[in-house]
Amino acid sequence: MKFIIEKTNLSDCCRNALASVEHRPFPDVQLTYTPSEEPLHIQTDSIRLQQLLINLLANACKFTKEGEINLSYQIDGDKRHVRITVTDTGCGIPEDKQKVIFERFEKVDEYAQGTGLGLSISQTIIEHLGGSIQLDPTYKQGARFIVLHPYDPLDNPS
Repeated sequence: MKFIIEKTNLSDCCRNALASVEHRPFPDVQLTYTPSEEPLHIQTDSIRLQQLLINLLANACKFTKEGEINLSYQIDGDKRHVRITVTDTGCGIPEDKQKVIFERFEKVDEYAQGTGLGLSISQTIIEHLGGSIQLDPTYKQGARFIVLHPYDPLDNPS
């Protein structure tokens, strides 16, 4: 994968990812967006970050039959990362699958559409960008993925 790192408006990146999946949710699912502050700039590859967000949002759309899928971000407590979350009210991920979902070709539901590569690719992308991704094991109303992306306050002068 090739990466082009440049100053990027994170809100624009999130809105583009949401626009890419807005036709996918089931009729009883609301797609919401709650950024903590706009605009927020980060040094990233906007295309790759959008790809990661689209992967997470598309998965949420597949497994959420009713309720909500939410994309949000906020500056993390350490002030060196932005915490981007995709939270859904879907079926969740069984405990026995939680440790292996980032492995290639691993699927929660063998009958669901897809190859089982989305989360593996997402993990590769965020690691190349200097961050990390994890499933929030404490969230029990569906699934919540947390992406930590490097953040530099100097990119956002007040």
